[in-house]
Amino acid sequence: MLIPPIVFISIFLACGSSFALADGPRTGPIHGPFAEDTLFTFTVHEESSTITGDKLAALESKVKTLEARMNKLFPQSLIEQHELNLEQVPYDSNRVQMMQGWTSEEHVREATAHHQKAEDLHMEIQRLQNRIDRFFQKPYLDTKGFKRSRLKHMKGHLIQAFRKATTKTVWHTRQAEKIITSEQNL
Repeated sequence: MLIPPIVFISIFLACGSSFALADGPRTGPIHGPFAEDTLFTFTVHEESSTITGDKLAALESKVKTLEARMNKLFPQSLIEQHELNLEQVPYDSNRVQMMQGWTSEEHVREATAHHQKAEDLHMEIQRLQNRIDRFFQKPYLDTKGFKRSRLKHMKGHLIQAFRKATTKTVWHTRQAEKIITSEQNL
């Protein structure tokens, strides 16, 4: 009977993790009512852990090659990712109409405030990415992956806020430039 690889890996992770952390095979006698079964179970898990280890190593190498391909396809910087869609207006039409009477100084002040917010968000995103990377480098700190997924979720929200702040910065800068050029043409 062939066991599907996913079931095999999940059984290994559920039952065999304590055996993987052991120093080696048991050399002393096993006492108790299921002593022979326990020894047999241990040897089966020891043999299957080496097979699973080989499969995991192959999967890890495939993941690394996929990550390298993804890094080539998508820009690394968050700002580079965001600059693909800077033509949108970050406010609704009522807010834009309300800002029609603003001076260039007000737009510059608003742009610098959003720029500072974007820089703060970028620093926070970097801090979260460092924490995520630490969990990938030391998976024993987060065996189930809950911390990593929570941090990725938080990072996603921060990236959205960063994009909004960057869009507002660019929009206010352009509005200030338009006002300055229109004042110079008068």
